[in-house]
Amino acid sequence: MKRVFLSAWLLLLVAGFGQADELRNASRWDIAVKPYKYELQGELVRAIKDYRAAVNQTGIQPSRDRQLRAETDRLTQLLKSRGYYKAVVESAYDDEKNKPKYQIRLGSRYRIADISIRGNFQPFDEEWQSIKVGDPLSAVLVLAQQNRLKKYIEDRACYYRASVNHEVKLDEANETATVVLLTQVLEPASFASVSFTGIDGINEDFLRRVTGISKGNCYKRSMIDNAVISLFDTGLFRQVRPEVQRDDTGQVAVTFAVEKRQKRTISASTGWESELGFGASVGWLHRDLFGRAQSLSLQASVQSVQQSASAKIVVPSFFDRRNRLSWTNSATRFNLDSESYQYTSTASLERKASQKDYFEYGVGYSQIDEQGEDGWDTYQQIRVPLQYRYDTVLNPFNPDSGIRARFQVEPVFDINDNFTPFIKTTVGFQNFWTSDNDITLATRLRWGAIWYGDTLGSSSTDIPNLELYSAGGSTSLRGYAYQSIKSLQVDENGDPIGGTQRWLAVNELRARLNDSWGVVGFWDIGKVGSELSDVQQPGWYSGIGLGVRYYTRFAPIRLDVAVPLDKRPDDGKFLIYVSLGQAF
Repeated sequence: MKRVFLSAWLLLLVAGFGQADELRNASRWDIAVKPYKYELQGELVRAIKDYRAAVNQTGIQPSRDRQLRAETDRLTQLLKSRGYYKAVVESAYDDEKNKPKYQIRLGSRYRIADISIRGNFQPFDEEWQSIKVGDPLSAVLVLAQQNRLKKYIEDRACYYRASVNHEVKLDEANETATVVLLTQVLEPASFASVSFTGIDGINEDFLRRVTGISKGNCYKRSMIDNAVISLFDTGLFRQVRPEVQRDDTGQVAVTFAVEKRQKRTISASTGWESELGFGASVGWLHRDLFGRAQSLSLQASVQSVQQSASAKIVVPSFFDRRNRLSWTNSATRFNLDSESYQYTSTASLERKASQKDYFEYGVGYSQIDEQGEDGWDTYQQIRVPLQYRYDTVLNPFNPDSGIRARFQVEPVFDINDNFTPFIKTTVGFQNFWTSDNDITLATRLRWGAIWYGDTLGSSSTDIPNLELYSAGGSTSLRGYAYQSIKSLQVDENGDPIGGTQRWLAVNELRARLNDSWGVVGFWDIGKVGSELSDVQQPGWYSGIGLGVRYYTRFAPIRLDVAVPLDKRPDDGKFLIYVSLGQAF
Protein backbone atom coordinates (compact mmCIF):
# COMPACT_ATOMS: atom_id res chain seq x y z
CA MET A 1 0.00 0.00 0.00
CA LYS A 2 2.88 2.37 0.81
CA ARG A 3 4.27 1.85 -2.69
CA VAL A 4 0.90 2.77 -4.21
CA PHE A 5 0.73 6.04 -2.22
CA LEU A 6 4.36 6.83 -3.03
CA SER A 7 3.77 6.31 -6.77
CA ALA A 8 0.68 8.47 -6.68
CA TRP A 9 2.61 11.24 -4.87
CA LEU A 10 5.40 11.13 -7.46
CA LEU A 11 2.88 11.35 -10.30
CA LEU A 12 1.25 14.39 -8.70
CA LEU A 13 4.68 15.98 -8.22
CA VAL A 14 5.63 15.44 -11.88
CA ALA A 15 2.24 16.71 -12.98
CA GLY A 16 2.71 19.79 -10.83
CA PHE A 17 6.05 20.50 -12.49
CA GLY A 18 4.55 19.94 -15.94
CA GLN A 19 1.93 22.65 -15.24
CA ALA A 20 4.56 25.20 -14.16
CA ASP A 21 4.71 28.45 -16.10
CA GLU A 22 7.48 28.50 -18.66
CA LEU A 23 10.34 30.96 -18.30
CA ARG A 24 9.80 33.98 -20.53
CA ASN A 25 11.99 34.29 -23.62
CA ALA A 26 14.90 36.74 -23.48
CA SER A 27 15.36 39.75 -25.76
CA ARG A 28 17.95 42.46 -26.31
CA TRP A 29 15.91 44.79 -24.11
CA ASP A 30 16.63 42.54 -21.12
CA ILE A 31 20.43 42.96 -21.19
CA ALA A 32 22.17 46.35 -21.17
CA VAL A 33 25.90 46.33 -21.98
CA LYS A 34 28.19 49.29 -21.25
CA PRO A 35 30.08 50.15 -23.37
CA TYR A 36 27.62 48.86 -25.96
CA LYS A 37 28.78 45.88 -28.08
CA TYR A 38 26.16 44.70 -30.56
CA GLU A 39 27.55 41.23 -31.31
CA LEU A 40 28.47 40.57 -27.68
CA GLN A 41 24.97 41.52 -26.56
CA GLY A 42 23.58 39.04 -29.08
CA GLU A 43 25.78 36.26 -27.67
CA LEU A 44 24.64 37.07 -24.13
CA VAL A 45 20.96 37.00 -25.14
CA ARG A 46 21.43 33.62 -26.86
CA ALA A 47 23.11 32.18 -23.75
CA ILE A 48 20.04 33.16 -21.66
CA LYS A 49 17.67 31.84 -24.32
CA ASP A 50 19.45 28.48 -24.40
CA TYR A 51 19.32 28.20 -20.60
CA ARG A 52 15.60 28.99 -20.40
CA ALA A 53 14.78 26.63 -23.27
CA ALA A 54 16.62 23.81 -21.46
CA VAL A 55 14.78 24.56 -18.19
CA ASN A 56 11.41 24.73 -19.94
CA GLN A 57 11.98 21.28 -21.44
CA THR A 58 12.26 19.82 -17.92
CA GLY A 59 8.88 21.29 -16.90
CA ILE A 60 10.45 22.63 -13.70
CA GLN A 61 10.13 26.29 -12.71
CA PRO A 62 13.07 27.46 -10.56
CA SER A 63 12.65 30.17 -7.95
CA ARG A 64 13.49 33.73 -8.92
CA ASP A 65 16.69 33.74 -6.86
CA ARG A 66 17.84 30.46 -8.38
CA GLN A 67 17.09 31.68 -11.90
CA LEU A 68 19.00 34.92 -11.29
CA ARG A 69 22.03 33.07 -9.88
CA ALA A 70 22.12 30.53 -12.72
CA GLU A 71 21.77 33.13 -15.46
CA THR A 72 24.29 35.47 -13.84
CA ASP A 73 26.80 32.60 -13.71
CA ARG A 74 26.22 31.88 -17.41
CA LEU A 75 26.69 35.52 -18.38
CA THR A 76 29.86 35.79 -16.27
CA GLN A 77 31.37 32.65 -17.82
CA LEU A 78 30.61 33.85 -21.33
CA LEU A 79 32.13 37.27 -20.62
CA LYS A 80 35.32 35.66 -19.29
CA SER A 81 35.53 33.47 -22.38
CA ARG A 82 35.57 36.69 -24.43
CA GLY A 83 38.32 38.26 -22.33
CA TYR A 84 36.20 40.39 -19.97
CA TYR A 85 37.54 39.07 -16.67
CA LYS A 86 36.62 42.22 -14.74
CA ALA A 87 33.05 42.53 -15.99
CA VAL A 88 30.34 43.27 -13.40
CA VAL A 89 26.89 41.73 -13.86
CA GLU A 90 24.01 43.28 -11.91
CA SER A 91 20.63 41.57 -11.94
CA ALA A 92 17.10 42.49 -10.92
CA TYR A 93 13.70 40.91 -11.43
CA ASP A 94 11.15 42.85 -13.48
CA ASP A 95 7.80 42.00 -11.83
CA GLU A 96 5.80 43.72 -14.53
CA LYS A 97 7.31 41.60 -17.35
CA ASN A 98 7.86 38.57 -15.09
CA LYS A 99 11.50 38.06 -16.09
CA PRO A 100 15.01 39.20 -15.05
CA LYS A 101 16.90 42.22 -16.39
CA TYR A 102 20.67 42.61 -16.40
CA GLN A 103 23.05 45.56 -16.34
CA ILE A 104 26.62 44.69 -17.44
CA ARG A 105 29.70 46.88 -17.10
CA LEU A 106 32.40 45.28 -19.20
CA GLY A 107 35.54 46.87 -17.84
CA SER A 108 38.89 46.23 -19.51
CA ARG A 109 39.32 43.40 -21.98
CA TYR A 110 42.39 41.21 -21.62
CA ARG A 111 44.69 41.02 -24.63
CA ILE A 112 47.23 38.48 -25.84
CA ALA A 113 50.79 39.38 -24.80
CA ASP A 114 52.60 36.32 -26.18
CA ILE A 115 51.95 33.23 -28.33
CA SER A 116 54.28 30.24 -28.37
CA ILE A 117 54.35 26.58 -29.41
CA ARG A 118 55.71 23.85 -27.17
CA GLY A 119 56.02 20.18 -28.13
CA ASN A 120 57.65 17.87 -30.66
CA PHE A 121 56.40 19.74 -33.74
CA GLN A 122 57.37 23.23 -34.84
CA PRO A 123 55.80 24.89 -37.93
CA PHE A 124 57.79 25.47 -41.11
CA ASP A 125 56.33 28.93 -41.79
CA GLU A 126 53.76 31.44 -40.44
CA GLU A 127 50.71 29.96 -42.21
CA TRP A 128 49.59 28.24 -39.00
CA GLN A 129 48.82 31.49 -37.19
CA SER A 130 45.36 33.06 -37.00
CA ILE A 131 45.75 35.09 -33.78
CA LYS A 132 48.55 37.50 -32.98
CA VAL A 133 50.01 39.50 -30.12
CA GLY A 134 47.72 42.39 -29.23
CA ASP A 135 44.50 40.62 -30.22
CA PRO A 136 41.68 40.50 -27.64
CA LEU A 137 41.64 37.28 -25.61
CA SER A 138 38.74 35.10 -26.77
CA ALA A 139 38.17 31.42 -26.11
CA VAL A 140 36.54 31.07 -29.51
CA LEU A 141 39.57 32.51 -31.29
CA VAL A 142 42.03 30.47 -29.22
CA LEU A 143 40.16 27.24 -30.05
CA ALA A 144 40.06 28.26 -33.71
CA GLN A 145 43.84 28.78 -33.55
CA GLN A 146 44.28 25.35 -31.97
CA ASN A 147 42.25 23.72 -34.75
CA ARG A 148 44.11 25.67 -37.43
CA LEU A 149 47.48 24.47 -36.12
CA LYS A 150 46.22 20.87 -36.03
CA LYS A 151 45.05 21.14 -39.64
CA TYR A 152 48.40 22.72 -40.56
CA ILE A 153 50.21 19.67 -39.13
CA GLU A 154 47.87 17.22 -40.89
CA ASP A 155 48.30 19.00 -44.24
CA ARG A 156 52.08 19.35 -44.15
CA ALA A 157 53.44 16.41 -42.16
CA CYS A 158 53.23 12.61 -42.36
CA TYR A 159 52.08 11.68 -38.86
CA TYR A 160 49.36 9.16 -38.16
CA ARG A 161 48.48 10.83 -34.87
CA ALA A 162 48.64 14.54 -34.13
CA SER A 163 47.14 16.44 -31.24
CA VAL A 164 47.14 20.11 -30.28
CA ASN A 165 46.04 21.57 -26.95
CA HIS A 166 46.53 24.94 -25.32
CA GLU A 167 47.29 26.69 -22.06
CA VAL A 168 46.31 30.26 -21.20
CA LYS A 169 48.03 32.11 -18.36
CA LEU A 170 46.57 35.39 -17.11
CA ASP A 171 48.54 38.41 -15.95
CA GLU A 172 45.96 40.30 -13.90
CA ALA A 173 48.28 43.21 -13.16
CA ASN A 174 48.78 44.01 -16.85
CA GLU A 175 45.39 42.65 -17.99
CA THR A 176 47.08 40.38 -20.52
CA ALA A 177 47.44 36.67 -21.23
CA THR A 178 50.01 34.33 -22.73
CA VAL A 179 48.83 31.53 -25.02
CA VAL A 180 50.87 28.33 -25.29
CA LEU A 181 49.95 25.77 -27.96
CA LEU A 182 50.97 22.21 -27.03
CA THR A 183 51.75 19.88 -29.95
CA GLN A 184 52.33 16.14 -29.99
CA VAL A 185 52.91 14.10 -33.15
CA LEU A 186 53.39 10.32 -33.25
CA GLU A 187 53.92 7.46 -35.66
CA PRO A 188 55.21 8.69 -39.05
CA ALA A 189 53.22 7.01 -41.80
CA SER A 190 52.69 6.63 -45.54
CA PHE A 191 49.82 5.21 -47.58
CA ALA A 192 49.79 1.54 -48.53
CA SER A 193 46.84 -0.01 -50.33
CA VAL A 194 43.48 1.59 -51.18
CA SER A 195 40.49 -0.74 -51.38
CA PHE A 196 36.70 -0.54 -51.55
CA THR A 197 33.70 -2.49 -50.31
CA GLY A 198 30.20 -2.33 -51.78
CA ILE A 199 31.20 -1.11 -55.25
CA ASP A 200 29.58 -4.05 -57.12
CA GLY A 201 30.64 -3.70 -60.75
CA ILE A 202 32.24 -0.26 -60.64
CA ASN A 203 35.78 -0.21 -61.98
CA GLU A 204 38.11 -0.23 -58.96
CA ASP A 205 41.09 1.29 -60.80
CA PHE A 206 38.88 4.20 -61.76
CA LEU A 207 37.84 4.73 -58.14
CA ARG A 208 41.48 4.66 -56.99
CA ARG A 209 42.26 7.39 -59.50
CA VAL A 210 39.31 9.39 -58.19
CA THR A 211 40.66 9.26 -54.63
CA GLY A 212 44.03 10.68 -55.68
CA ILE A 213 45.80 8.43 -53.15
CA SER A 214 48.75 6.35 -54.36
CA LYS A 215 50.89 3.82 -52.56
CA GLY A 216 53.87 5.49 -50.93
CA ASN A 217 52.23 8.92 -50.59
CA CYS A 218 52.91 10.77 -47.35
CA TYR A 219 50.01 10.05 -45.01
CA LYS A 220 47.75 13.07 -44.58
CA ARG A 221 44.29 12.98 -43.14
CA SER A 222 43.27 15.79 -45.50
CA MET A 223 43.91 13.48 -48.47
CA ILE A 224 41.34 11.03 -47.11
CA ASP A 225 38.81 13.84 -46.59
CA ASN A 226 39.38 15.07 -50.15
CA ALA A 227 39.01 11.49 -51.44
CA VAL A 228 35.62 11.19 -49.75
CA ILE A 229 34.48 14.42 -51.42
CA SER A 230 35.76 13.22 -54.81
CA LEU A 231 33.94 9.91 -54.46
CA PHE A 232 30.70 11.73 -53.64
CA ASP A 233 31.27 14.01 -56.64
CA THR A 234 31.02 11.03 -58.99
CA GLY A 235 27.32 10.86 -58.15
CA LEU A 236 27.50 7.09 -57.65
CA PHE A 237 27.29 6.87 -53.87
CA ARG A 238 24.89 7.88 -51.14
CA GLN A 239 27.37 7.06 -48.39
CA VAL A 240 31.19 6.83 -48.14
CA ARG A 241 32.91 5.74 -44.92
CA PRO A 242 36.73 5.64 -44.80
CA GLU A 243 38.45 3.13 -42.52
CA VAL A 244 42.21 3.40 -41.87
CA GLN A 245 44.64 0.96 -40.26
CA ARG A 246 48.38 1.43 -39.64
CA ASP A 247 50.74 -1.53 -39.40
CA ASP A 248 54.05 -1.80 -37.51
CA THR A 249 56.05 -0.54 -40.50
CA GLY A 250 54.14 2.74 -40.71
CA GLN A 251 52.05 1.75 -43.73
CA VAL A 252 48.40 2.89 -43.65
CA ALA A 253 45.79 0.85 -45.50
CA VAL A 254 42.61 2.74 -46.42
CA THR A 255 39.30 1.03 -47.12
CA PHE A 256 36.32 3.02 -48.36
CA ALA A 257 33.02 1.36 -47.49
CA VAL A 258 30.45 2.75 -49.92
CA GLU A 259 26.72 2.50 -50.43
CA LYS A 260 25.64 2.91 -54.05
CA ARG A 261 22.81 5.05 -55.34
CA GLN A 262 20.35 3.71 -57.88
CA LYS A 263 21.85 3.61 -61.36
CA ARG A 264 18.77 5.02 -63.07
CA THR A 265 16.24 7.53 -61.82
CA ILE A 266 13.23 9.27 -63.36
CA SER A 267 12.06 12.68 -62.19
CA ALA A 268 9.01 14.76 -63.02
CA SER A 269 7.64 18.04 -61.73
CA THR A 270 4.90 20.54 -62.41
CA GLY A 271 4.36 23.98 -61.00
CA TRP A 272 4.23 27.69 -61.56
CA GLU A 273 7.09 30.13 -61.94
CA SER A 274 6.43 33.83 -61.82
CA GLU A 275 8.35 34.50 -65.04
CA LEU A 276 7.68 31.40 -67.11
CA GLY A 277 4.12 30.65 -65.98
CA PHE A 278 2.75 27.16 -65.47
CA GLY A 279 4.88 24.34 -66.77
CA ALA A 280 6.06 20.79 -66.40
CA SER A 281 9.35 18.95 -66.74
CA VAL A 282 10.50 15.36 -66.92
CA GLY A 283 13.99 13.90 -66.66
CA TRP A 284 15.89 10.61 -66.81
CA LEU A 285 19.37 9.97 -65.43
CA HIS A 286 21.78 7.06 -65.78
CA ARG A 287 24.66 7.49 -63.29
CA ASP A 288 27.05 4.78 -64.47
CA LEU A 289 27.00 3.96 -68.16
CA PHE A 290 30.26 1.98 -68.47
CA GLY A 291 31.40 1.31 -64.90
CA ARG A 292 33.41 4.56 -64.54
CA ALA A 293 30.67 6.98 -63.39
CA GLN A 294 29.93 8.25 -66.90
CA SER A 295 26.44 9.74 -66.66
CA LEU A 296 23.73 10.48 -69.21
CA SER A 297 20.88 12.84 -68.38
CA LEU A 298 17.86 13.65 -70.54
CA GLN A 299 15.60 16.58 -69.70
CA ALA A 300 12.50 18.15 -71.24
CA SER A 301 10.45 21.09 -69.99
CA VAL A 302 7.42 22.97 -71.26
CA GLN A 303 6.40 26.46 -70.17
CA SER A 304 4.20 29.09 -71.78
CA VAL A 305 7.13 31.20 -73.04
CA GLN A 306 9.82 28.55 -73.42
CA GLN A 307 10.06 24.86 -74.34
CA SER A 308 13.31 22.91 -74.28
CA ALA A 309 14.89 19.48 -74.49
CA SER A 310 18.47 18.56 -73.60
CA ALA A 311 20.87 15.64 -73.33
CA LYS A 312 24.12 15.74 -71.36
CA ILE A 313 26.95 13.24 -71.00
CA VAL A 314 29.49 13.70 -68.18
CA VAL A 315 32.80 11.84 -67.88
CA PRO A 316 34.45 12.44 -64.48
CA SER A 317 38.19 11.99 -63.88
CA PHE A 318 38.92 12.45 -67.57
CA PHE A 319 42.62 11.41 -67.74
CA ASP A 320 43.06 13.09 -64.33
CA ARG A 321 40.96 13.05 -61.17
CA ARG A 322 40.69 16.84 -61.31
CA ASN A 323 39.12 16.88 -64.79
CA ARG A 324 35.47 16.58 -65.76
CA LEU A 325 34.42 16.32 -69.41
CA SER A 326 30.85 17.13 -70.43
CA TRP A 327 29.01 17.22 -73.72
CA THR A 328 25.70 19.06 -73.77
CA ASN A 329 23.11 19.22 -76.56
CA SER A 330 19.99 21.34 -76.22
CA ALA A 331 17.13 22.61 -78.38
CA THR A 332 14.94 25.48 -77.18
CA ARG A 333 11.96 27.39 -78.53
CA PHE A 334 11.44 30.94 -77.21
CA ASN A 335 8.19 32.86 -77.48
CA LEU A 336 8.82 36.22 -75.82
CA ASP A 337 8.79 39.37 -77.98
CA SER A 338 9.02 37.15 -81.08
CA GLU A 339 9.46 33.51 -81.91
CA SER A 340 12.98 32.07 -82.07
CA TYR A 341 14.75 28.71 -81.93
CA GLN A 342 18.20 27.79 -80.65
CA TYR A 343 20.19 24.59 -80.92
CA THR A 344 23.55 24.22 -79.17
CA SER A 345 26.12 21.45 -78.87
CA THR A 346 29.05 22.16 -76.56
CA ALA A 347 31.89 20.03 -75.21
CA SER A 348 33.71 21.44 -72.19
CA LEU A 349 36.48 20.34 -69.85
CA GLU A 350 36.35 21.58 -66.26
CA ARG A 351 39.54 21.33 -64.22
CA LYS A 352 39.48 21.64 -60.46
CA ALA A 353 42.85 23.28 -59.83
CA SER A 354 42.29 23.44 -56.06
CA GLN A 355 39.45 23.37 -53.54
CA LYS A 356 38.62 26.93 -54.62
CA ASP A 357 39.85 27.38 -58.20
CA TYR A 358 38.15 26.03 -61.32
CA PHE A 359 39.05 26.41 -64.99
CA GLU A 360 36.78 25.50 -67.89
CA TYR A 361 37.60 25.23 -71.59
CA GLY A 362 35.06 24.46 -74.27
CA VAL A 363 34.17 24.41 -77.95
CA GLY A 364 30.69 24.27 -79.41
CA TYR A 365 28.32 24.88 -82.28
CA SER A 366 25.05 26.80 -82.14
CA GLN A 367 22.30 27.68 -84.59
CA ILE A 368 19.78 30.43 -83.93
CA ASP A 369 16.68 31.02 -86.04
CA GLU A 370 14.84 34.27 -85.37
CA GLN A 371 11.61 35.57 -86.85
CA GLY A 372 11.97 39.09 -88.22
CA GLU A 373 9.91 41.50 -90.27
CA ASP A 374 11.17 40.04 -93.56
CA GLY A 375 11.12 36.39 -92.58
CA TRP A 376 13.53 34.20 -90.69
CA ASP A 377 17.17 35.04 -89.94
CA THR A 378 19.58 32.15 -89.38
CA TYR A 379 22.88 32.35 -87.52
CA GLN A 380 25.33 29.47 -87.48
CA GLN A 381 28.15 29.87 -84.99
CA ILE A 382 31.30 28.29 -83.61
CA ARG A 383 31.73 29.13 -79.90
CA VAL A 384 34.81 28.85 -77.67
CA PRO A 385 33.78 29.44 -74.02
CA LEU A 386 36.63 29.94 -71.52
CA GLN A 387 36.02 30.46 -67.82
CA TYR A 388 37.74 30.81 -64.46
CA ARG A 389 35.84 30.49 -61.17
CA TYR A 390 36.91 31.11 -57.60
CA ASP A 391 34.47 29.69 -55.06
CA THR A 392 34.72 29.40 -51.27
CA VAL A 393 30.96 28.91 -50.69
CA LEU A 394 30.19 25.64 -48.86
CA ASN A 395 26.41 25.49 -49.32
CA PRO A 396 25.54 26.26 -52.95
CA PHE A 397 21.74 26.20 -52.40
CA ASN A 398 21.68 28.45 -49.33
CA PRO A 399 25.05 30.22 -49.05
CA ASP A 400 25.80 32.11 -45.83
CA SER A 401 29.56 32.66 -46.03
CA GLY A 402 32.33 32.86 -48.60
CA ILE A 403 32.87 34.57 -51.93
CA ARG A 404 32.49 33.68 -55.58
CA ALA A 405 34.21 35.28 -58.55
CA ARG A 406 33.75 34.41 -62.22
CA PHE A 407 35.55 35.61 -65.35
CA GLN A 408 34.30 34.35 -68.71
CA VAL A 409 35.40 35.04 -72.28
CA GLU A 410 33.55 33.50 -75.23
CA PRO A 411 34.60 34.26 -78.81
CA VAL A 412 31.72 33.55 -81.22
CA PHE A 413 32.43 33.08 -84.96
CA ASP A 414 29.70 33.52 -87.61
CA ILE A 415 30.10 30.61 -90.08
CA ASN A 416 27.90 32.30 -92.69
CA ASP A 417 29.99 35.51 -92.68
CA ASN A 418 33.55 34.21 -93.16
CA PHE A 419 33.82 33.34 -89.46
CA THR A 420 33.50 37.00 -88.44
CA PRO A 421 33.76 37.11 -84.64
CA PHE A 422 32.21 38.95 -81.75
CA ILE A 423 33.28 38.35 -78.14
CA LYS A 424 31.12 37.94 -75.03
CA THR A 425 32.67 38.65 -71.64
CA THR A 426 31.25 38.27 -68.15
CA VAL A 427 32.67 39.41 -64.83
CA GLY A 428 30.79 38.39 -61.70
CA PHE A 429 31.33 38.66 -57.96
CA GLN A 430 29.30 37.40 -54.98
CA ASN A 431 29.96 37.87 -51.28
CA PHE A 432 28.17 36.32 -48.30
CA TRP A 433 28.68 37.34 -44.67
CA THR A 434 26.65 36.12 -41.70
CA SER A 435 26.58 37.71 -38.25
CA ASP A 436 26.23 35.84 -34.98
CA ASN A 437 22.52 36.64 -35.10
CA ASP A 438 21.95 34.57 -38.27
CA ILE A 439 21.61 37.70 -40.41
CA THR A 440 23.28 37.29 -43.80
CA LEU A 441 24.39 40.16 -46.00
CA ALA A 442 24.53 38.89 -49.59
CA THR A 443 25.84 40.95 -52.51
CA ARG A 444 26.11 40.13 -56.20
CA LEU A 445 27.76 42.28 -58.87
CA ARG A 446 27.75 41.36 -62.55
CA TRP A 447 28.92 42.99 -65.74
CA GLY A 448 28.29 41.44 -69.13
CA ALA A 449 29.54 42.84 -72.44
CA ILE A 450 29.50 41.97 -76.14
CA TRP A 451 32.39 43.34 -78.15
CA TYR A 452 32.33 43.90 -81.93
CA GLY A 453 33.44 46.52 -84.45
CA ASP A 454 36.01 47.33 -87.08
CA THR A 455 38.88 45.83 -85.09
CA LEU A 456 37.16 42.45 -85.18
CA GLY A 457 35.67 43.04 -88.63
CA SER A 458 32.13 42.57 -87.34
CA SER A 459 29.00 44.68 -86.94
CA SER A 460 25.81 44.58 -84.88
CA THR A 461 24.12 42.56 -87.68
CA ASP A 462 26.37 39.62 -86.76
CA ILE A 463 24.79 39.43 -83.29
CA PRO A 464 21.42 37.64 -82.96
CA ASN A 465 18.76 39.39 -80.88
CA LEU A 466 18.73 36.31 -78.66
CA GLU A 467 22.35 37.04 -77.69
CA LEU A 468 21.68 40.65 -76.66
CA TYR A 469 21.25 41.56 -73.00
CA SER A 470 18.03 42.40 -71.23
CA ALA A 471 17.14 42.79 -67.55
CA GLY A 472 14.16 42.29 -65.30
CA GLY A 473 13.06 39.21 -63.41
CA SER A 474 13.65 37.23 -60.26
CA THR A 475 17.39 36.67 -60.82
CA SER A 476 18.37 40.04 -62.31
CA LEU A 477 16.19 43.04 -61.47
CA ARG A 478 13.08 42.45 -59.38
CA GLY A 479 10.09 44.77 -59.71
CA TYR A 480 10.18 44.71 -63.52
CA ALA A 481 8.71 42.14 -65.89
CA TYR A 482 10.94 39.36 -67.20
CA GLN A 483 13.47 40.76 -69.76
CA SER A 484 11.44 43.97 -70.11
CA ILE A 485 14.40 46.34 -69.64
CA LYS A 486 16.24 46.95 -72.91
CA SER A 487 18.79 49.44 -74.19
CA LEU A 488 17.90 52.91 -75.48
CA GLN A 489 18.34 51.69 -79.06
CA VAL A 490 15.24 50.75 -81.09
CA ASP A 491 14.54 48.58 -84.11
CA GLU A 492 12.91 49.64 -87.37
CA ASN A 493 9.49 49.60 -85.66
CA GLY A 494 10.66 51.86 -82.84
CA ASP A 495 10.68 49.05 -80.28
CA PRO A 496 13.59 48.88 -77.78
CA ILE A 497 16.11 46.12 -78.40
CA GLY A 498 18.58 44.35 -76.17
CA GLY A 499 21.94 45.87 -75.41
CA THR A 500 25.57 44.87 -75.61
CA GLN A 501 26.37 46.05 -72.09
CA ARG A 502 24.61 45.10 -68.84
CA TRP A 503 25.39 46.06 -65.25
CA LEU A 504 23.59 44.50 -62.29
CA ALA A 505 23.92 44.83 -58.52
CA VAL A 506 21.76 42.83 -56.13
CA ASN A 507 21.83 43.30 -52.35
CA GLU A 508 19.96 41.15 -49.85
CA LEU A 509 19.68 41.14 -46.06
CA ARG A 510 18.59 37.63 -45.06
CA ALA A 511 17.37 36.89 -41.53
CA ARG A 512 16.85 33.29 -40.39
CA LEU A 513 13.94 33.22 -37.92
CA ASN A 514 14.09 29.50 -37.11
CA ASP A 515 14.90 26.18 -38.78
CA SER A 516 12.03 26.53 -41.26
CA TRP A 517 11.41 30.21 -41.91
CA GLY A 518 13.32 33.34 -42.84
CA VAL A 519 12.72 36.85 -44.18
CA VAL A 520 14.65 38.90 -46.72
CA GLY A 521 14.89 42.56 -47.61
CA PHE A 522 16.45 43.41 -50.99
CA TRP A 523 17.48 46.23 -53.28
CA ASP A 524 18.30 45.57 -56.95
CA ILE A 525 19.75 48.03 -59.42
CA GLY A 526 20.73 47.60 -63.05
CA LYS A 527 21.11 49.06 -66.52
CA VAL A 528 21.29 47.85 -70.11
CA GLY A 529 23.28 49.89 -72.64
CA SER A 530 24.84 49.76 -76.08
CA GLU A 531 28.21 51.36 -75.22
CA LEU A 532 30.65 51.04 -72.33
CA SER A 533 30.24 54.77 -71.68
CA ASP A 534 26.52 54.23 -71.03
CA VAL A 535 27.41 53.27 -67.46
CA GLN A 536 27.67 57.01 -66.75
CA GLN A 537 24.39 57.89 -68.49
CA PRO A 538 20.81 57.97 -67.16
CA GLY A 539 18.63 54.92 -67.59
CA TRP A 540 19.36 53.00 -64.38
CA TYR A 541 16.50 51.05 -62.87
CA SER A 542 16.12 49.89 -59.29
CA GLY A 543 13.62 47.94 -57.24
CA ILE A 544 13.15 47.14 -53.57
CA GLY A 545 11.13 44.53 -51.79
CA LEU A 546 10.61 41.96 -49.09
CA GLY A 547 10.61 38.20 -49.26
CA VAL A 548 9.83 35.08 -47.27
CA ARG A 549 11.91 31.89 -47.28
CA TYR A 550 10.72 28.41 -46.32
CA TYR A 551 13.75 26.19 -45.83
CA THR A 552 13.47 22.60 -47.06
CA ARG A 553 16.14 19.92 -46.77
CA PHE A 554 17.19 20.59 -50.35
CA ALA A 555 16.87 24.32 -50.91
CA PRO A 556 14.71 27.22 -49.70
CA ILE A 557 11.42 28.06 -51.40
CA ARG A 558 11.31 31.80 -51.91
CA LEU A 559 8.49 34.27 -52.36
CA ASP A 560 9.47 37.88 -53.13
CA VAL A 561 7.31 40.97 -53.50
CA ALA A 562 9.17 43.74 -55.37
CA VAL A 563 8.27 47.37 -56.10
CA PRO A 564 9.82 49.25 -59.08
CA LEU A 565 11.37 52.54 -57.97
CA ASP A 566 11.73 53.81 -61.55
CA LYS A 567 8.24 52.93 -62.70
CA ARG A 568 7.40 53.11 -66.41
CA PRO A 569 3.83 53.42 -67.77
CA ASP A 570 3.58 49.68 -68.46
CA ASP A 571 5.07 48.59 -65.12
CA GLY A 572 2.78 47.33 -62.38
CA LYS A 573 2.77 48.64 -58.82
CA PHE A 574 4.49 45.46 -57.67
CA LEU A 575 5.46 41.99 -58.87
CA ILE A 576 5.46 38.66 -57.04
CA TYR A 577 8.18 36.07 -57.66
CA VAL A 578 8.03 32.43 -56.59
CA SER A 579 10.86 29.96 -57.20
CA LEU A 580 13.17 27.39 -55.62
CA GLY A 581 16.50 28.48 -54.17
CA GLN A 582 17.91 31.85 -53.20
CA ALA A 583 18.17 34.61 -55.81
CA PHE A 584 21.92 33.84 -55.85
